[in-house]
Amino acid sequence: MSDITTLAVQKIAKPKIEDVIPEILMDNVKDTAMDFVAHLRKNKMSPGWAGYHNAWDAKCKGKTICKVRLGAEYKETVHINGNWNVTLYLKNTMKYENTIFEENLQNFIWDNVSFCHSCGTCAPEQKNVIFLGKEMNGVCRHCYNQIRFRSPNASDMDKIKRLLELERQARNL
Repeated sequence: MSDITTLAVQKIAKPKIEDVIPEILMDNVKDTAMDFVAHLRKNKMSPGWAGYHNAWDAKCKGKTICKVRLGAEYKETVHINGNWNVTLYLKNTMKYENTIFEENLQNFIWDNVSFCHSCGTCAPEQKNVIFLGKEMNGVCRHCYNQIRFRSPNASDMDKIKRLLELERQARNL
């Protein structure tokens, strides 16, 4: 089925992510993704279809806190199946910055900041930002606090879950 046909079907059906994961991911990757979705549901951040192909948003206080995309990476315009990514919307890091450093999560975050690749959303508005005490150049102006983890493994998921917990606590203050 083509991506356009799949999108049309998803637009009508608004599928649950658990129904699509087995079609795209395999083995341990599938298990890791299913575990993460179960974690989101357990913590009242149930992912809902985001409105475009193979993407789901989890919300907290009515605002997106996390996005999960399946088969979401492109290389030289060729769609790569079998991968996924998780984007965290860390809008309140100032409230838990000390915890990030105490738990040694800063490099995990810095290594996954979205740099501007002229995506159209912010280009040409790149900027230099200081994020968690580190100057970062060429960061997307509107999404420097959107941290994308590409094909996270089980070890990464523990850190991602912790960051979600911290962000959720900060939003609930």
